[in-house]
Amino acid sequence: MNERLFYCDTNILRYLIDNPSQWLLLRKRLSALDAVLVLSWIQIIELSKVPHYHEGMSSLLLSCRSALLKWWRDLLGEEIKHYPETAAVDPIQRPLISDYLQGHVGQLILQALFSAYEVDIMSQAIDDNKEQYMKVMAWLSTTAPGHQAVKNIDFMLHNYGFVVSELRDVNESFIDTFKERAEDLNVAAFRGSYLRAAYTYYRYIGEGYTPQPSDIGDLHQVFYVPYCKNVILEKSMAGILYQLRRQKNLLLETDIKSMRFVRTLADD
Repeated sequence: MNERLFYCDTNILRYLIDNPSQWLLLRKRLSALDAVLVLSWIQIIELSKVPHYHEGMSSLLLSCRSALLKWWRDLLGEEIKHYPETAAVDPIQRPLISDYLQGHVGQLILQALFSAYEVDIMSQAIDDNKEQYMKVMAWLSTTAPGHQAVKNIDFMLHNYGFVVSELRDVNESFIDTFKERAEDLNVAAFRGSYLRAAYTYYRYIGEGYTPQPSDIGDLHQVFYVPYCKNVILEKSMAGILYQLRRQKNLLLETDIKSMRFVRTLADD
């Protein structure tokens, strides 16, 4: 994997779609960084519910070097297969969108993707989990420990349990091999799952945020941040990731920016 991946969350993508005058500036920035604009399946799911964005999104993807990130379960499954060399896993689907699809036909194919049957299935699965998600996330704030020393241990235990749960869900036999040697499992090697765990802890336990139904999409998007060189995120999400960088030394190789970045491209 040689490409520098450039990820924008769904709100940033909506802004870009609504402001095509920014696309030339974005392409210049991508070119200067030798970067690829990447899109996740969760964004396809979210945008599939807003049909008037489909044409603009497909046009944006075809206007620059672009690619589709693998679904998080598939990516986690590949990391399990390659463990402990998880950094060798390629997070994007090949070939690149911009290498494979071109012109009017390519745009029609991309637009069709937003209403594909598989997208409907994934979207329904996420919607079905929202009620349980809200209950669990609302409960987390009541589990916050009282002392800093305990908080550090609590953070590590939370992350371990969170990642193990996701690993078990994807490949139970892999987790079974660690039953007698739990201390040998390096959960931080599973970068997306580990960051999602840390983000969940800081947002709902550390900051005490009240969960919203839309947060489930954010948690899916946070998964992809560690695989990208540049990420542009909405303010509250970026703020928590900055905290994780300062206090936990996470995401040291990822350039994190907020909406202001795309609004001021012309000033750079």
